[in-house]
Amino acid sequence: MAERADFEVMLDGEAQDLRALSGRGVSTEYFHIWGGVDHYLDCQNDYFSFNSIYFEGEDDENLIWQISYELVSLFNGATNLFYRDARPLSIHRILLNGQQLNWREPMLPLSLLQRPAIYQYKWNEEMKKALQVSARFGLMILATENEDVYMLLKQFELDNSWVGYYRLMETIDSHARIKGITIGEDRKERESFTFTANNYSLTGFDSRHGFKDKVKSSKQPIMQVDQAHSFISNMCKSYLQKAYPNYLRFA
Repeated sequence: MAERADFEVMLDGEAQDLRALSGRGVSTEYFHIWGGVDHYLDCQNDYFSFNSIYFEGEDDENLIWQISYELVSLFNGATNLFYRDARPLSIHRILLNGQQLNWREPMLPLSLLQRPAIYQYKWNEEMKKALQVSARFGLMILATENEDVYMLLKQFELDNSWVGYYRLMETIDSHARIKGITIGEDRKERESFTFTANNYSLTGFDSRHGFKDKVKSSKQPIMQVDQAHSFISNMCKSYLQKAYPNYLRFA
């Protein structure tokens, strides 16, 4: 059976970001990134890779591909929570003991990755190291076994548009009600977001009101899509901090 270190998932992405994440001097086995150095020429390069504790003991090539797709998806979702226009991470190829695995298409995930076969103390250690590198890594770990974090990261990865942001707001509201959490967002800002989202993405040209009626009835200020990202991102961070206070602190 293969070990984690036998695998190398080669990445395409924002080299500056990957260099910063891989150069912290600490890493988590959930998403261990390395690279950015040409040891032969003794200089930097833009080639980065990762492997994961989820590869441990696995020899099913398709499963390795699907785990890799899922981890990259969660990383991209966590990144989009903070940066709307971030370049997404993608998989270039996967190597097993230096040999390239056959390309596999992504499949729809059937369930959460769930916690790997590790003791609680090891999980605590991995979470601590992850948060030392980036809050994004901590979110990824939480998303492997908590449906609310998983849904939020997945939605941030899938759609950075008015429709996507409105869906995120509804998802945050739903989970906040379940957990009895008060988000504490600005009421006027929420009204502006909802008004703009409803008019520009949900009703659109299906509205029964004409241009003049729309102008006369519009009382709310229009929110730009970058402002919408900031509003939803702040809502999400507020929810996550209150849902997972032992792990998450956002500035």
